[in-house]
Amino acid sequence: MMNRCYKPYVERYKNYGGRGIKVCDEWHDFAKFRDWAIASGYDENAKHYECTLDRVNINGNYCPSNCRWISMNEQMQNTTRTHYITVNGEQMNLTKASKKYNISVATLWARLNLGWSPERAVTETVKYGRKSYERIQQRS
Repeated sequence: MMNRCYKPYVERYKNYGGRGIKVCDEWHDFAKFRDWAIASGYDENAKHYECTLDRVNINGNYCPSNCRWISMNEQMQNTTRTHYITVNGEQMNLTKASKKYNISVATLWARLNLGWSPERAVTETVKYGRKSYERIQQRS
């Protein structure tokens, strides 16, 4: 956390310190960070990548109000590359939408790239075969 926020020679600095992400003054004291970590659910017995530090707001700083402990799988859904859609007033990433509406991420992504609305992309029945694909493209 400290290295990627403050040391320009670190490979991932450009995605953290280079974007202005900082660590709160309080956490520059490791004892205070450790106390917060334990109080906030850090599990020293968790399997590798099952308890990782995450920033809730990916553009926000490392501080108690913006950090939590989650699995790496959950964390991968919270990146600057994650694409969000809003369906019926609910904002979600494509992975969550694909699970909720039982549609593959690839199909969902393709439909959105064709210019479909998020509502249509998640609700229209999946069609198979080249002729079906051509009909879908003509309606877009």
